[in-house]
Amino acid sequence: MLSRKAAEKMGLITVNYEQFQSVKSIEGKLNGKAMLQFPDLFNDEIDTLPGEVKLTVIEDATPVVCPPKRLPVEIKDQVKEEHG
Repeated sequence: MLSRKAAEKMGLITVNYEQFQSVKSIEGKLNGKAMLQFPDLFNDEIDTLPGEVKLTVIEDATPVVCPPKRLPVEIKDQVKEEHG
């Protein structure tokens, strides 16, 4: 599993930021300290926060789907070991 930032750097996805009218997000890393310091913000489910997020895009935005890129031969065995 890759983060959006990693997938963009690898050229696996393209995010057309100019197509967004507005984006609201919470930046930062979640770790055990944050969960202990702010237990009222987190429930029993992993990676969830209370509330809703709304993504608004330009009405005439054209979605783009890029085919997945092939893995280099050098790392195929390593990926198979890691992901079964």
